Amino acid sequence: RGEMSDILLLAGKYMLSIECKFLSDINYAKDVNEVQDRIIKFSKKFQLEALQIFILKKNNLNTLE
Repeated sequence: RGEMSDILLLAGKYMLSIECKFLSDINYAKDVNEVQDRIIKFSKKFQLEALQIFILKKNNLNTLE
């Protein structure tokens, strides 16, 4: 099991999942796809509309796989 987001905001029937990558290496499969699967499961379970935001430092773009 892993985390769903660094910041999770819930408001009514909406959820906002924010993942931040500043100093660490980024792995698209792990940091985006796996997290997105968790968000989908959570939002379906609680009947929420989900939005995923991924924030990263510009020089981390080169490590995005």
